[in-house]
Amino acid sequence: MYAGDCLSDPEGFMPNPITSGQWPEYATQESSLAPQEVTGAMVGTGVSQYVTWNYCVTFGGGCIALFPFMGVALTSACYGPACCPPPTVTSISPNVWFAGTTYSNVVLTGTNFIAPANATAACPANTVSVSTPSGAQVALGAVTVNSPTQIVIATVTPPANEITETATVAVSGQPLTPIVASQTITAQIIAACPPPTVASVTPNTWFAGQTTNNVTIAGTNFVTTAAATAACPASTVSVATPSGAVVALGAVTVNSPTQITIATVAPPANETAETATVTVSGNPAATATVQIQALGATITDTGNIMNGIVTVKLTAPSGTTGDLNLILNGSDNSGLELSQIPFTALAPGSQDLKLTFDTILPGIYPMADGTWNAMLPGTSTAQTVNIQDYTLPTPWTYFRKIFYTQYNIPHESACSGGDEDAWLVSTAVVKGKTTCNFTKIKLNAQFIAAMWMNGTGIDLDGDTLKNAAAVNLGDNQICAGQYPPGAIGHTRSYGNTFEVLGSLTGSCNTTLIPDQSVAMPCTQVGNQCPVAVLSSVQALNCGDQLNLDSGDYVTASTRTVADKCPYCSVTSPFSDVNSPMYGADGHIDAFSSSTSCNGRAVGTPGFFYTSYLTN
Repeated sequence: MYAGDCLSDPEGFMPNPITSGQWPEYATQESSLAPQEVTGAMVGTGVSQYVTWNYCVTFGGGCIALFPFMGVALTSACYGPACCPPPTVTSISPNVWFAGTTYSNVVLTGTNFIAPANATAACPANTVSVSTPSGAQVALGAVTVNSPTQIVIATVTPPANEITETATVAVSGQPLTPIVASQTITAQIIAACPPPTVASVTPNTWFAGQTTNNVTIAGTNFVTTAAATAACPASTVSVATPSGAVVALGAVTVNSPTQITIATVAPPANETAETATVTVSGNPAATATVQIQALGATITDTGNIMNGIVTVKLTAPSGTTGDLNLILNGSDNSGLELSQIPFTALAPGSQDLKLTFDTILPGIYPMADGTWNAMLPGTSTAQTVNIQDYTLPTPWTYFRKIFYTQYNIPHESACSGGDEDAWLVSTAVVKGKTTCNFTKIKLNAQFIAAMWMNGTGIDLDGDTLKNAAAVNLGDNQICAGQYPPGAIGHTRSYGNTFEVLGSLTGSCNTTLIPDQSVAMPCTQVGNQCPVAVLSSVQALNCGDQLNLDSGDYVTASTRTVADKCPYCSVTSPFSDVNSPMYGADGHIDAFSSSTSCNGRAVGTPGFFYTSYLTN
């Protein structure tokens, strides 16, 4: 703006300095500038005895003279650039803004910025404004002039629907010096990109210390390198873990807007099992979770261990295989016991391990552990994975291989041959003394032998007769010295004295149930038969329940202890057996429903791997 535009004379009293060449005395005396270089502005009206207009002329040195017509100065002041230098703007950071994004602490750098604390009427504080060609309103937070060289805008937020365009950021100048009005700088506003989504990560389980190849991320709005712009930069991928463990990523390739491939993913070897977050960049970013697992071997179920089955869970990458050694820790009647059961080439997953019955030593096992030597794909050395210590909910009492014979209640009606003498014994207590009374009868000879061997029999009259020694009425027991000549009541192999019973019970005083009750081994000592230890593990008790498995990992039958078997504690149950119980670890007699008079005709169930069903 030239002086001629500013030094106007609306009343016509003054000549135009440029057109008339009539300059104030100050201008001609103090300025060597040509008239067209002198700037001026109306500063208002004043009162003088000559005219009613005051004017200002700005000289190159920055001094402004206020004077009336006739050249008599009334007042003077300094409003020009020398006293109030115009601002300059050299940079703005950041200078790229995305639509819908709020940027904090945007910094303008330059010179001659004026803070409110330093402002005067001549030099007011700077303000900041942003304008766009489209007219979109960019929201600004608080503007702070930190120093003559820095202005900070607390927040800058282009509207979410803003198009890509160049915005003008203006810092105000001094209003009395129009030639140094607002200074500007530009910032690029970029239209927002559609935010990405992640639908899946495959595989979504990664293993500590192992490299997983070609991990695929599926989703939408991924930006390929070829399609990337300043507004929509290429998608990137990062992985974070709660523990802070760094998961190494190979090359990330954005194959299409719906697929990203990570060449390799490698969690550190010492990482624990945790959930990691996979993030695809964007505004906002998209995330998905994956599981990072350590190699593991865990016993998960022993509920069917009495049938030789233990369930383990092996955790490792697909394609892993390795030998496993299961260890059972326990004890037997003599002390600590340990059994190791090997398994070969086990793959990851849940595995029902079928124990080798004969490998496991008889014992009581409350604990289990072991090792798995996992050979991972692409490796030549197995990694040893310890099976975590496992406490069985109920200790496994394992008697191993038990030889089951069978006894029954012979019926005299099923016997053949002639009769011979036998005695019935009964007792009466008179004045604290037990008197044994004997009645001589005739019974089938074969029946007498079978009944003595089995302990009980039913005669032709339907009476249940019991071996006298089994009811403590033998000739060396309560009735010692009272037996009549010919009556026998204590030998193991033969006797002919019996008591009449009201019901069919075993030594445990419970009713014998065919094909369910069994007789536990006991050792005859005088007139007593204390229970013997079975399989060097422990003695059975009345009411104990046993699980019998023939070796096919299923229950063949369950039996309940209800009787005693004096013959079951001897080395060989039969005279024609040369090896102890045919190589079994113990001997139990099972009660049968057979009425046969010949013990051999009853049959022998044979061998069963036997465990406590209840403890």
